[in-house]
Amino acid sequence: MWIEWQPQFDIGVTRVDEQHRQLVAMLNSLYQIIGPEIEPSAVWQLFGSFNRYADTHFRLEERLAKEYGLDPSKLQQHWAEHESYRLRMRGFARALENNDPHAPVQMMSFLYNWWVGHICGVDRALGRQLGEKGAH
Repeated sequence: MWIEWQPQFDIGVTRVDEQHRQLVAMLNSLYQIIGPEIEPSAVWQLFGSFNRYADTHFRLEERLAKEYGLDPSKLQQHWAEHESYRLRMRGFARALENNDPHAPVQMMSFLYNWWVGHICGVDRALGRQLGEKGAH
């Protein structure tokens, strides 16, 4: 699942868009190493990179929401998605630790679908809200 950057991935907030471009590069790196014979241990480094990226990215979004005074009640679904991501990644950590041979491909599929859906869904909505407050 190679991803070419698409205009719909831009949400109009430069710092967030830069991080999203970094994420697409990470997803493409994962795609390049995943194959039917991959050992779960071979994806640990990228797994850690995705977790660090998510922590940094989620903190940026949450900080921007506070900085621009967005209504927290309108962001509950967004923050809930962040938490569901963290929970799912903890599940992949257990699967990788247990050398589940299906975990790398399942994780790649999850990451691709979750991030593309998240960017094109709640992140775009966040971008609109931030844009209305003057963020760019």
